[in-house]
Amino acid sequence: MVTIIDNLERRGLVERRAAPHDRRSNALRLTEAGGDLLRQLKRKVTQHEKRLLENFSATERQMFLALLQKVFPEQR
Repeated sequence: MVTIIDNLERRGLVERRAAPHDRRSNALRLTEAGGDLLRQLKRKVTQHEKRLLENFSATERQMFLALLQKVFPEQR
C-alpha cells in the first residue's frame, strides 16, 4: 500500500498530511491534479459502460446490473 501511495504522491495526485488526532499516522488528500484525473476516469468509465450496455433493452440492463450487485455487493 505504501508503494502505491508513494507513486501517487510522486505523480502529484495525492498528498500526505499529518492526521489531526494521531501523530503516528497521515491523512491522504487528493490534489487538484488527482481530482481532475478522477473526473476524467469517471467520464471514461461512464462512456465505456454505455457502450457495453447499448444493445441491452431497459429490462436487460436492470437485470444485468442487479446480477452484478449480487456478484459484487461491496461495490454499491
